[in-house]
Amino acid sequence: MQNISDFIKEIRQSRNLKQKDIALALNMSPSYLSHIEFGRKPIPHDFISRLHDVVPLNTIELTTLTKIIAESEKQKKFASIDSIKRELRLIVDKLLLKLTQGISDMKLIEEIKDILNIIEIMFQGSKTDTTFLKI
Repeated sequence: MQNISDFIKEIRQSRNLKQKDIALALNMSPSYLSHIEFGRKPIPHDFISRLHDVVPLNTIELTTLTKIIAESEKQKKFASIDSIKRELRLIVDKLLLKLTQGISDMKLIEEIKDILNIIEIMFQGSKTDTTFLKI
């Protein structure tokens, strides 16, 4: 699986943006974004939403980033479960919004199901209520 550093770099390059440009638009220092990219700093709970607001991500990019962060969160276990829940709920909501806007292909539906499966796996063994995952 791709790592966060490679993914963000790929997004930046595909849009001809510099790390500094994205960092400033995200209201963070370029060095802090660099630390996030290389796993030296935790990923803020609202990172996906903020990045999507600054650099609109397509469905595949949103799904890929969600999977990368979910896997990172699962492996590192550095973020609180509640902040993960809130962020992933935002992602699911954004994907569902795309559905209501007429983007109703099976691929999108499968991507949403994949995200929900990843979330459920993240919470296995925890005492966290996962009913928020139900659509």
